Amino acid sequence: VGSADHPLDDILAHVRDKLSNGVVLCGRRYEFLAMSNSQLREHACWFFASDKGLTGDAIRAWMGDFDGITNVAKYAARMGQCFSCTSTSGRLKVEPSEYAMTKEIEVAVPGKPDQMYTFSDGIGMVSPEFAKEAVNSLSMKIGAQPSAFQIRFAGFKGVVAVHSGVPRPYKLILRSSMRKFESRHLQLEVIQMARRFPGHLNREIIQLLSTLGIPDVTFMTLQKQMVKKLDEVVVSRVAAINEIAATQCLEEVNAVMTAVHAMLEVGFDPRTEPFLRKMLLAYRQNSLLRLEEKAHIYVDKAALLMGVLDETSALKYGQVVVQMRLASTGLAVPVVGKVVITKNPCLHPGDVRVLDAVKPPNNYLKGMVECLVFPSRGPRPHTNECSGSDLDGDQYFVTWDPRLIPPRTHQPADYDTSPPKHVDRVDMSMVCQFFTDYMQNDVLGRICIAHSAFADMNPHGAEDPQCIELAKMQAQAVDYPKTGVPVKFNPKRHSPPAYPDFLKKPAKKTYRSRKILGQLFRDISKHKPDWQVPEARLDQRLVIEGHRTFVGTAKELCREYNRQLVAVMQRYGVWKEEEAVGGYMVKVTSRHHRRQKLHNVQAQVRLEVSRLRMHYYEQEFTGQPEAVRFRKASAWYYVAYTSEKTIFPSDHRRSQSGRKNEKRLLSFAWIPYQELCSLKKPHPLPSGVRQ
Repeated sequence: VGSADHPLDDILAHVRDKLSNGVVLCGRRYEFLAMSNSQLREHACWFFASDKGLTGDAIRAWMGDFDGITNVAKYAARMGQCFSCTSTSGRLKVEPSEYAMTKEIEVAVPGKPDQMYTFSDGIGMVSPEFAKEAVNSLSMKIGAQPSAFQIRFAGFKGVVAVHSGVPRPYKLILRSSMRKFESRHLQLEVIQMARRFPGHLNREIIQLLSTLGIPDVTFMTLQKQMVKKLDEVVVSRVAAINEIAATQCLEEVNAVMTAVHAMLEVGFDPRTEPFLRKMLLAYRQNSLLRLEEKAHIYVDKAALLMGVLDETSALKYGQVVVQMRLASTGLAVPVVGKVVITKNPCLHPGDVRVLDAVKPPNNYLKGMVECLVFPSRGPRPHTNECSGSDLDGDQYFVTWDPRLIPPRTHQPADYDTSPPKHVDRVDMSMVCQFFTDYMQNDVLGRICIAHSAFADMNPHGAEDPQCIELAKMQAQAVDYPKTGVPVKFNPKRHSPPAYPDFLKKPAKKTYRSRKILGQLFRDISKHKPDWQVPEARLDQRLVIEGHRTFVGTAKELCREYNRQLVAVMQRYGVWKEEEAVGGYMVKVTSRHHRRQKLHNVQAQVRLEVSRLRMHYYEQEFTGQPEAVRFRKASAWYYVAYTSEKTIFPSDHRRSQSGRKNEKRLLSFAWIPYQELCSLKKPHPLPSGVRQ
């Protein structure tokens, strides 16, 4: 971002110099290595300092053979795939004789016989036996067997759905659309598994549904229902249990909320237990912020699901299979009737599809649970109709709430991507140049904001011609990291004359929006009651005989843990323990991190604190006898709730008031939350443990 003091050209020249010549830190030269796809969107990348013959060139050669790729953007994107987070499936290796290729399922584009729609774009199959083997090798709690996996393997990337028809001795059946580059790495890596994620509306979906005829009162009702539940969370144990179970992916997303859920289930009261109450208040505050900033409204009859393909061709065009697993019994229950399906980002009114959810007509489809099964026949893939997406791991929003089924639909957009630019041979200097070009030409955010403003001020909403043009530009901007073809955004033509109040543009000309997003924004902005947190008092059921043996060590560990936790908080500019532990901060004051997207900083803090807590648990509890674990947990609880308060020396509020900011940190106590929850349970305590 340029300014009067630092013109954009000077900034880009500086970045280009560092990418080309490296950065010297502490006497070591770090050279540009590569960037993941998410890093590119954040204008970030990896640097590496050569060590003992290991160089950036050697790492890139080890990653795979990219020489066959002649488009610079795609070359960078394919390298970036190697930097996405995965869960390596133990040491599961798939030999060349254990996977096979199968043909794509395609149909000619009407009026363009030389172009094809690919129904099977990005998806293959995995045998049930190997799928179970892969799940068992993962060091994480999975629950029911997933129906599909997004994987990375031997230069392939995409989804494999469990299929009993995979012939022996094959473990995987792959397609050419899944091959991204050549690689000799034959170890299977799991990126994510098919499972139900909570379904939320957002500003884009709301504007489209509103344009297509959903009345304002529907969205207002949904938001008020959500706010009411959030208020109940901090005063009702049952309400908190239901809310967290419905909206949080506990084991995979937030380990601390798993502990909070366990505390609630064994009887801890959110009105009196201070750590529990602070965590629930932070969760509530974060949810209200997302409502205000994104209209992130939870819908009970909705889900975010991985897309998969009907390999049996049983589904007709216009039909899908959606099956949800009941939490109480684990049984799969099909959704039957009209459903709305779309995929973010969605700006074109044709991105919203209304399809028929049907009962699975055969055993294969009956096995597809907590995923969205699309038909493999018809004039055009429904996936392509939804924002030009595919089946390589894309997540689709689906709702069967009858209040959100629009009375009409719009013709899908033609997502014919711009032809990519090609060169004879790509080298790293070209990748560096593309990185700075992307920094200069990345206008995706500006397009989305302009679209939201024009849709709000025009009577035809998202169907206004200006919005249709911006929607097509957005699709091109989304593909820019893969095609290398930038979008030509003309500020005079494509910027709105004024911005609605919900976009919070104080430096621009603004107006009070009368449409639904303005109503939702103003309604939630006034809903910020102040809740109190009780003083820390010992729950005597958690103080057991023999705990004093471990109090001395617990005090030392507590001081060390608090010191490390405060260091993480200071590094990111977070000043509430509950915000750091849960990753629920609503604001970041660190100069280094406040330019990053808040949800990315939240994830970073959550990961760092989670690793810190796991380190202490594994160091002090793993492998210990049960009686020792319970006494240690009791000692940790006693120390955390009775110790002296911790000083935050560089809290910005201290500099304003001149006083030390002291707080009692409680999260150390709940590192061994399983043991403390066992002590709280009304059933008999383990052998040798007495209160």
